[in-house]
Parts: sequence; C-alpha cells; structure tokens
Amino acid sequence: MPCVLPVLSIKVLHLVERHPDRKMALSHSLVYALGILVSVWTLALLLFILKSAGQFAGWGFQFQSPVFVLAVALILFALALNLFGVFEFSVPSISGISSRQAGYQASFISGVITTIVASPCTAPFMGTALTVAISQPGIIGFGIFTSLGLGLALPFVLLSVFPFLLSFVPKPGLWMVNLKRVLGLVLLACVIWLIGVFGIQTGLGDLTKFYKPSHEILWQSYSSTEVSQARQTGHGVFIDFTAAWCINCQVNDRLVLQNHEVVEAFKDQGIIAFKADWTKYDPAVTQGLASFGRDSIPVYVYYPPGSNAPIILPEIITPKLIKGVIYAKN
Repeated sequence: MPCVLPVLSIKVLHLVERHPDRKMALSHSLVYALGILVSVWTLALLLFILKSAGQFAGWGFQFQSPVFVLAVALILFALALNLFGVFEFSVPSISGISSRQAGYQASFISGVITTIVASPCTAPFMGTALTVAISQPGIIGFGIFTSLGLGLALPFVLLSVFPFLLSFVPKPGLWMVNLKRVLGLVLLACVIWLIGVFGIQTGLGDLTKFYKPSHEILWQSYSSTEVSQARQTGHGVFIDFTAAWCINCQVNDRLVLQNHEVVEAFKDQGIIAFKADWTKYDPAVTQGLASFGRDSIPVYVYYPPGSNAPIILPEIITPKLIKGVIYAKN
C-alpha cells in the first residue's frame, strides 16, 4: 500500500545492511517486531479509552492533529538528511550505551516509526478487521490488534530467519550510496506531502498542490441530511470518505476519481457526489463512517437510484469497478 512507502525506505536499508551473524539479525528483527507491537497496543489502548469515554475515533485518528503531522514530518526529514549523509546518528556517543544496545534501540524505534507512518490507511479487508477489533471486548480486540501488528512485522522477521530469501541482494558496496540517495528522495516526497496536510489543517491551504485537474467531479461537502435529501431525487449518490493524510485515498482520487471516463460517467448518470473530508476531526464524518460500520478510511459508498441499500466499495478502486457499479442496472 502507498502508506508504507516511507517504511519500505527504512527497511530496505536494514535488509541490505543486514548483520552477517544470523542470530544477531534475528534478535534485531524480533526487537523491531516488539516496537511494532508496542506501538499497535498503544494505539489500541487509546482507541479503547476514547470508546469507553463515549467518543468515537478511527484508525489513524492521530493524523488529525497538525502537531502530530508536523512531528512526523520532522522525523522523516531527519531520516532523509541522514540518508543523504548530512549527518550520522551516533546514539552510543551521546547516551553512554554500547553500540549493540544502540542497535537494539534503533531496531525498536524503527518498529515504532513503521507503525506510525503506516497507520493512516488500511489495506483491503483491514477496515473490517479494525471495526471488529474496536467493537469487541478488550481481550478480543487486543488479540485482533496483536494479529495486525504481527502481520506487519512478519515479512521482515521471516527474511531474518531465512536469509537465503535475500540471496538476490548484492553485498554492501558503493552502490548503497546511490540507493540511500534514492530512498532519501522517497522520504522527502513524504515530507512534502505531510507539509501539505499540515497546511490544510492549519488553514494555510494545501502548500503542495501545484495543479488543477483537467477533469473533476462536482463534489459537495458531506452532510447526512443532504445525503438523505439527494437520495430522494431519484439520482445515484456517491460518498467519498477521505483525508489529506491518507495516501491511499489520494492515490485513488488521482488515478480513479479524476479519471476522464469516471468523471463522464458521473455526469452521464447525474450522480450526486459528496466528499466526507476527515483531514481534521469532524463529528459528522465520524458518525457517517460509524453508520456504515467503518472506522478507517478510505471508504466509498454508492446508493443506486431509488435504492435504500448502500453499496460499500473496496478500499482499492479502479475506473472499471466504479463504472461497473454505476451502470449496473443499465
């Protein structure tokens, strides 16, 4: 998923710089997995606390805070500078701990960063799992969150247990310098994206948007009342639950919802479209998500003309899928 691009940048380096000692590599991967699990458990605990207090919060809710977004942007910017060789992290020299302990700290922090950066979005079927997890009693919910954390950590752990899977990776050498620069550019792109999110949340505007789509659906701001009124007109109704901090949402928007054929299909069928923006906390959007049994984004909902039964589309959409749903009864 696009949300894990920054994470992949960090983990690729860990793979190519893997320790030749198999036991050492495995121990670091387990510490990395622990960092993921602790972070997932912390997020789950916050969600359960908010739920017990009578408030609803969904997966990735922390990105609704501009302070949190700015903090993550600064962390990724520091990592990018590190990859470019502007400076090197030297934890042992400033903390008085051994390099081995520092390595374990780095692995743990890497797991934490993995969870933080990957949390804004959900993969296919993950939205349903998260909804079930939050709605279940504590021990069952934590069990589901633990499974999600283990799933996120498992690939890297397996590569450490079975190093032959990495036989295609050449030995460390000068080529790694160029690789670091490329991965640094990936992180900088993510920083620019987060700056845009921060600008939207603070009212400064999208500081990263330099273009206007040549094809665009006529969106209305989401309101449950207006959605109900629109459904009475006999037209199809489409709802896009999205956020500027959700990379998956933005990818779907650029590649699908701004696709010329999709835009023309909306116009041809007179589809009334609503944009439910969750970039900042909005109780109306939050309640709207809950009404469809979801607490994470992206979520796409379509009401066919004259139908009271909503069609909830998958997290990953395509122009063919959208047109198929719209023209299903024609």
